[in-house]
Amino acid sequence: MPEGWRAEIDEGQIVLVPPSHAHHHGIAAKVQRRLYANLPDELGVYQTLGVHVAPLDKLYVPDLVVMPSELIDAADPDASAPMDASEALLVVEITSKGNAREDRTKKYRAHARAGVPMYLLIDRFDTRAAMATLFTEPSEHGTYKHSDAVPFGKPLALPAPFDVTLATDGFPVREIRRSGGPPRYGRWPPLRSRTGQTDAGAFAVAAAGAGSGVAVGAASSWGTLNSARSSLLKPKKYVARKPAR
Repeated sequence: MPEGWRAEIDEGQIVLVPPSHAHHHGIAAKVQRRLYANLPDELGVYQTLGVHVAPLDKLYVPDLVVMPSELIDAADPDASAPMDASEALLVVEITSKGNAREDRTKKYRAHARAGVPMYLLIDRFDTRAAMATLFTEPSEHGTYKHSDAVPFGKPLALPAPFDVTLATDGFPVREIRRSGGPPRYGRWPPLRSRTGQTDAGAFAVAAAGAGSGVAVGAASSWGTLNSARSSLLKPKKYVARKPAR
């Protein structure tokens, strides 16, 4: 597997997930710090911990997982088996441009089926506005009965065992700039190819490795994985368009 990437298993396929944008990790750090404010000593907040959703036989690697520390300490030191998702108290997913749909749908349903009491979705790519949503009370049908959504900038209350308010005003928000220098997040100014055709500028995200996960068959060879990686990371040749005066 390419260095820095991680693998998840969904519907019999290995899904390769590229390294996330720096802002993605910044949000994860802010959330993790806040979760520890009132957290009981017997619980821990773990980054990129593999969890197995037994009812669906899926393997996911959430951005954050809250789980009893004794389960982590008791894990077999000679095996890298994932933890049982049903043991998690909270799963946190922070969307990237290429996997937002999976976080909103597949992972939402999977964690509900596993019985994870709380699912926190921090969606930087919501078409309405960047949102943070806490889903609670999972059902066996793969849905959560309650949800509490706030746009970035508004506080979100997290119930026991956290009993904290999560401030979202410090979360980076995507900003698309039409001219001038590079943007604060995600995209560059409109570019023009050597053939004169304009481009939306989204290649910068893929070239940085913050784009979509690449799904490949479970029996794929290293050559296939390397080819998929190259196709994602190799941008076309572009020249910057001069801003209009």
